[in-house]
Amino acid sequence: YPYCIQKGLGLMQGIEFRTGSGTPHPTWRNEVFRDLRKKGIFTLPCGSDEKNPTIRFTPPYIIEKGHIDFVLESLKKVL
Repeated sequence: YPYCIQKGLGLMQGIEFRTGSGTPHPTWRNEVFRDLRKKGIFTLPCGSDEKNPTIRFTPPYIIEKGHIDFVLESLKKVL
């Protein structure tokens, strides 16, 4: 099964997508990116498909707890 690796500091977070054996899984990254975009959540695909397919979250400087809760709940549904 694919799995995610969380990385970053504070609210500037990234999620790296890999298979259960640890190899990069860019297809899953692309699907999660697309589904989050459909929910109105702006993320950035980054990293190399061959090494570290990642989605980067870049929240605004001014953010409310409700926004964070919305992103977390949406991410749970998408994953």
